[in-house]
Amino acid sequence: MRVIVRRASVRRQGAESVDAELLDLSIYGCRITCPDPHDAGERVWLRLAGGMPISATVVWCRDGLAGCRFDEPIERATMRAMTLHLVS
Repeated sequence: MRVIVRRASVRRQGAESVDAELLDLSIYGCRITCPDPHDAGERVWLRLAGGMPISATVVWCRDGLAGCRFDEPIERATMRAMTLHLVS
């Protein structure tokens, strides 16, 4: 789905948050820009559009991008609020 809100941040345990850009989003995970490299399996906390932190696991990271799987699926209402449904 196309994302309306792109602001995000990512934080490793015990580290400061760094700015990221949200590129793709589903209830199960997301793809973000990743200014710092992360290892697959690393636990991170994502804050999407200034909301509450969401715990996630990095699934892959390469070329400045990272795919993350949320520890718990996000609410569908949250997903709808952050995406734009295109009408044909």
